[in-house]
Amino acid sequence: MTNTQDLAELVNRLRRNFNENQVNIPDDLKNCKAWLVWETTEIQPSGKFNKIPFYPATGRRRKGQQGSDSDLANLGTWADCVAAMDDSRYAGVGFACLPCFGIVALDLDHCIKDDVLNTKWEWVLEETFCEVSPSGTGLRAFWTGTARNGKNHDDGVELFHSTGFVTVTGDYYEGGVVNPLSDALRSRLEELSSARGSTSSASNSLDLLSPKLNDIDRLALNASNDLMINAIKRAGLYERDMGNGKHSIRCPFEEEHSDLGRSGGDGDTAYFQPHTNGYPDGFIYCHHTHSGNQTAYWQKIGFNPLGTQRRSLMTIDSETGEIVGDSVELIKGSSLKPEPIQWLWQGWLPLGKLTILAGEPGTGKTTAVLSFAATVSNGGAFPDGATCPEGDVLIWSGEDDPGDTLLPRLIAAGANTDRIFFVGDRTVTGDRRPFDPASDVGVLLDTAQELPKLRLIVFDPVVNAITGDSHKNTEVRRALQPLVDFASKVGAVLIGITHFSKGGQGSDPTKRVMGSVAFTAVARVVMVCAKTKDDDGVERRVFARSKSNVGPDDGGFAYGLEQVQALPGIWASKTVWGEALTGSAMSLLAVPESDEKQGAVVDAVQFLRDCLSDGMTPIKTLKAEAIDAGISWSSIRRASDQIRILKRKGGMNDGWYWSLPTAEGAQNSRRCSTKKGEHLRENVSTFEETANPSVTNKKPPTSSFDDPGVTL
Repeated sequence: MTNTQDLAELVNRLRRNFNENQVNIPDDLKNCKAWLVWETTEIQPSGKFNKIPFYPATGRRRKGQQGSDSDLANLGTWADCVAAMDDSRYAGVGFACLPCFGIVALDLDHCIKDDVLNTKWEWVLEETFCEVSPSGTGLRAFWTGTARNGKNHDDGVELFHSTGFVTVTGDYYEGGVVNPLSDALRSRLEELSSARGSTSSASNSLDLLSPKLNDIDRLALNASNDLMINAIKRAGLYERDMGNGKHSIRCPFEEEHSDLGRSGGDGDTAYFQPHTNGYPDGFIYCHHTHSGNQTAYWQKIGFNPLGTQRRSLMTIDSETGEIVGDSVELIKGSSLKPEPIQWLWQGWLPLGKLTILAGEPGTGKTTAVLSFAATVSNGGAFPDGATCPEGDVLIWSGEDDPGDTLLPRLIAAGANTDRIFFVGDRTVTGDRRPFDPASDVGVLLDTAQELPKLRLIVFDPVVNAITGDSHKNTEVRRALQPLVDFASKVGAVLIGITHFSKGGQGSDPTKRVMGSVAFTAVARVVMVCAKTKDDDGVERRVFARSKSNVGPDDGGFAYGLEQVQALPGIWASKTVWGEALTGSAMSLLAVPESDEKQGAVVDAVQFLRDCLSDGMTPIKTLKAEAIDAGISWSSIRRASDQIRILKRKGGMNDGWYWSLPTAEGAQNSRRCSTKKGEHLRENVSTFEETANPSVTNKKPPTSSFDDPGVTL
């Protein structure tokens, strides 16, 4: 067990070194949006310590596929890293090595003793920027260029370019410039970092793939995360990893073989990851001739690989092993069979589709959905009396505790708890961490296929599945797609619960859903919960259907909430359904106009604080994001006056830029993309304030532009 005092002293030493040496880190590295921070939790007897990477802006642990859209979006700027290091739990910073950054890093272990570099490696100092590793016994060297990843365990040499991350200290040994990597030096480094003489298994290593396949390392999947391999293992057919992307398995159609094959996992039947022998990604090959084709194989295994998130869709030439390009299948309409929409609750909950339920806080959205969950689990009746077959329910909640909140409400609603499943932690190579709906849906899908009668899935709140800006249309659509695929593949209803924005009372409730319009555009059905008043001015709760692409889009039900004793000493809220209501959701949720105008400005204020939290932003960008968020520009202008937004003009040919008042935005910086970026950098001093009454003839602070991690 690591001594707590020793660990604290180590972290403090590493943090002091970072503060002293960060100025030495070259701009070639700082200018890349490739940064991570890392934490250490264990010191090994040998003196080595672990390094756990985190995204600097969000504080989330780096998991999943390196180089994916989500990974790239969450990697930080240098400014993000510096800000994150204010958190004392982080020991240092790291650079994510991915092809898009064009950086090659060499890691030499145990080459420095008593502050003296082993003469064997002195030649490296003449080549480029070099620094001492966090342990003080290793050397790092950085070049611009490309190289193949490699690791030589015997000599302690590792080369990074397309995967992994390297710690960066700024404790430079030689030079201050990252030089280009020559072809001759690349060959030398690749040879030094090759696994020659190593006895360790490298079956999942990308380095073993043939170099003639150019970007094959970018396309390969780690076998431990391969959904197809995991499906083969669950079916009891997996034998062993034969290396280089080939895995020996038992044939699903073994009973058809003229002989029963040979035992011992010799590849008589094999599954291939991207491989040099011409078999495409996800291909099963058997030496025996029988009726098994690719579709039949996977049906026999009990897994549908179609639509599974893969790193590539590629074809490999069987003669040369070269990647010859992707292809898109065209499906003739006459070959398809028209099919009706399948419903869990006719007109309200379509199977295999994403449904959104939105409403203001305190309206009982979650309790209403738990009422549906109870109905599904016990084969009961929905509010209109329609019944459904008994089925399983899967619930993820980022807000309510299953034990003291969700389960008591389900029991109060009469749920069969044997059919209720809550999403727990994710386990990765023995480590447990909280489930992350933004990155773990693919793993959950794999697990959920073990529930053959899964009929209802709940994500609360659904906005947690969004890794980027929830007001941006493209980011929300991309982030919701895994949920859409999840619902489709398991054939269940997926309900995502979210909130209304604070403004917009009296308008179309679909447009009041918080965030981008993509939330309601992607969903096939949008339902809403609200408190309103009837014709006599009496307050009531309304559950209504606001939008449907697959059925009627009006109607609703009155409902109320009651506190009941679910179990002795345990009280919980329960939905009590009332009369059916007719009319559009907009008419059922109508409110006085005066409330609408005030709420719109409140919503616009929050929008501006969210969008400008990272610093100065072009007004064109704000207008585009406001449209996506469904907020009028007049509301934005009123909100900008209310919170005294700073408005600056660029050079003569540049547009306007807005930022939060200094008190709100001084701690942030922003990476702004503009075709006028270079011109703007040259003319920062020409910015002028508008007639904003809170600012008079003051030049804007220049610290946001001087930071090397900021690009304007």
